[in-house]
Amino acid sequence: VEKLLAAHVRDYYNFQSENLRSLLDVANALEAATAPPSEVLQTVGESFQVIDRVITAVNTIRAVLAPQGTSLEAFLASREKIIPTTEDLIGAANSVLRLQRTYNLTTTELMPTGSARQHLTVGRQAYRQADFPSAIDWFSAALASQPNATERGEAIDYLAYCLFRAGNITGAISLSREVLALQPDNARVADNLEYYESLLSPQESNLVYTPLAQDRNSSDHNQLGHRPEAVLTSPNQCTGHDDHHPP
Repeated sequence: VEKLLAAHVRDYYNFQSENLRSLLDVANALEAATAPPSEVLQTVGESFQVIDRVITAVNTIRAVLAPQGTSLEAFLASREKIIPTTEDLIGAANSVLRLQRTYNLTTTELMPTGSARQHLTVGRQAYRQADFPSAIDWFSAALASQPNATERGEAIDYLAYCLFRAGNITGAISLSREVLALQPDNARVADNLEYYESLLSPQESNLVYTPLAQDRNSSDHNQLGHRPEAVLTSPNQCTGHDDHHPP
C-alpha cells in the first residue's frame, strides 16, 4: 500500500509540475511582451498582438485548471466580458489586412515584433478571404519568425498552395516537396505536387523556390513567365475536375 500510494503521489506531483511549468511559460510570455507606449493602443498591429497574447494565455490557463477549479479560474470567470474572444482576434486580423491593402504596408511595418503564431493567424485569415498575395506575405513572415516545427510545417503547406494560386508554380512545387519531407504521409500535398508537376516540364519542376520581395506580385518575377490567370483557368479546373486540394 505504501509503495502504491507513493507512486500515485509521484504521478500527481509530476502532473502538477507540468501544469506549473505551463503556467510559468504563460507568465514569462506576458511579462516579456512589449507594452504599448500608452494605455491607448497606438497601432492595429499592436492591438492584434495584445488580443492574441491574452487569448493564448487564457486558453492555456483554462486547459490547466479545468479539472480542479481555483481562484485563478474564478478570476477569469469574473472578467469574462473583458477578455477577448476568438471572434475579437479574427476582427483584429481583418483590421490588419485592411490596413495592409489600403496603404500597401509590409508585414514588418504592420507587426514588427510579431511571432510566427501571430503571422500565421493573419495569413490564415487572408487565405480564407482568397487574398493570396497578402497570405503569401504573412506565411513568409511566419517562416522568418523562428517558428517551431508545427508552425513551420503549417506555414510551408499554406504558402505552397498560395503560391500556386498566385501563379508561381515552381514555388508551389518546391515548397510542396519540403512539406512532404516533413510529412511524408500527407496524401493531400502529394496529390497537389503531382498536379503542379504536370503543369511544367521536368526541368522547370526542379527549380528551387527562393522567397523574393515581389512574391505578392508573382507575375512580375515568376521564373517561368506563367500568368496567374493561365493557372487559374487550367483545363481541369474549367471542366470542374479539381486536381489540387487546399489546406
